[in-house]
Amino acid sequence: MDLHYNDGASCSYDPGAETDVHLYTDHIYEHRPETDFSPDDHALGRLYGETNEVQEWRNWKAELAYWIPRDFEGPVAGPAFPLAPDAKEIAYFYQIFDIQLISYLVRATNRYAQQRRWENPKETKTKWYPVTVAEMKAFIGILIIMGYNKQPHITHYWSTDDDLGNLLVSKTMSRARFKQIMKYLSYSDHPYARPGTEAARGQKEAERQDPLVRVKAVVERINRNSRCARNPGAEIVLDESCIGLKGRKPMKVLTQGRSSSIKSGYQIYSVSDPQNGYIYLDDVWYPNKELAYSEGHLRFHGDNTALQIADGLLRSFYNFNHRVYFDSVAVTAQFLDYLNAHNTYGCGTAKDGLPHDIRVLEPKDMVPGQMVNMQDGPLLVTAWFDRKKWVVMSTVTNPNAKWSSTKRKVRLPDGSVEAKCIPVPLNVKLLQQFTKESEFGEQLRANFGFGKPSRRLHRFLFYYKTNQAIINAYINWKEANGKQVNVASDHDHLAFRRKIAVQLIDGFQVAPSSLIQ
Repeated sequence: MDLHYNDGASCSYDPGAETDVHLYTDHIYEHRPETDFSPDDHALGRLYGETNEVQEWRNWKAELAYWIPRDFEGPVAGPAFPLAPDAKEIAYFYQIFDIQLISYLVRATNRYAQQRRWENPKETKTKWYPVTVAEMKAFIGILIIMGYNKQPHITHYWSTDDDLGNLLVSKTMSRARFKQIMKYLSYSDHPYARPGTEAARGQKEAERQDPLVRVKAVVERINRNSRCARNPGAEIVLDESCIGLKGRKPMKVLTQGRSSSIKSGYQIYSVSDPQNGYIYLDDVWYPNKELAYSEGHLRFHGDNTALQIADGLLRSFYNFNHRVYFDSVAVTAQFLDYLNAHNTYGCGTAKDGLPHDIRVLEPKDMVPGQMVNMQDGPLLVTAWFDRKKWVVMSTVTNPNAKWSSTKRKVRLPDGSVEAKCIPVPLNVKLLQQFTKESEFGEQLRANFGFGKPSRRLHRFLFYYKTNQAIINAYINWKEANGKQVNVASDHDHLAFRRKIAVQLIDGFQVAPSSLIQ
């Protein structure tokens, strides 16, 4: 399936559609055709080798030459499918978490419940009524309420005490029915296997090979819809972050030494909009993960896993002259050349593949504001000292561009401190600016959650992706209403979530004959 900005039926949106469709579980992201180039044109002929950076074929020069990246050629940034001015909040949510996905959850849950109750006759003592689309919407609405209306325990939402309980939750669904749906909730075609059987052992082995197997369909669907629902601007940010989860799972990655307050969790690579934090695509990394690539397309080689993941995420952005800023992902000269061959420009901090004249410099040799530049074709490497040493590789700016400046307190030789303006290279300034602005999404996720915290990996990821869908819908809704996303004030964010919850529930009440006490 082709996935471009807004140029085909593959990204069409029909909020009223409730057809029985199959979710796409294959690798669905394709890029536009690569630019033709000759292996002898530049260093590009070495890009697709299986070795690391080779310095011998680099031609670093201290004398900077004129070069500028081409103008961005993508569509106008913003929602790809604008809705009517009077569209309800739920319409924006359905653009990301669509009706087809809800129908899929209904089918998967009913199938799983039927299989599990057949294998465990004791569970048939409690009546089970198949979940409907309306009931699944109400169930999701209740989980949204639980994200912003915190209660000590899940049973407290049905409490009749004055200081506990939620009237909308208790009117919508009985506590027993909610727990029953939660018990059988399934996100994939993963069949039920009785513990101790050969089928159960096979499933555990499959989950060890791919911990995302039970939730992969939902993850890919939300990624696809998020990518289709909004056209990115010229600047995008590729970020490596960590989401915390308590529990012992094979894909948990320790984050010792990071600046994050999260001590352990899961590495998430995401492509986001630096202006508002909208996440277009993301990918969960785990050891021994096999990276999927479209057959017949060139891909980035080497032993840098982070850059291979970046290549997979960026493929649908290639050949539009995007400027990609890398946050917490170290880039190499080889990878920036690879991006340049795909009409994409990059900027990020570097650790490997540095020219000798920059590599030998130590922070003690530099003073605040001092910089050293080396150029090889469109690639510019800048070593700049502020409070710490920055080494930035970039193809997003003219090497001779005018510097910016910032105020810093500088200690003079006599020991006194004086405020001075120190020069800041343009590529460093842009990297700092866009990576800082991209933190909007993380701040929005920190404001409100989805459901009650879970230690089960598949449920945790389902909650994480659904919460991401709500935030992306909120960003599109804010822009459609002429408002700017402001993380300092969460009043609009809370109001948006409340309205989505009410509109999902839509007056639903479990029929008396199906109430489970």
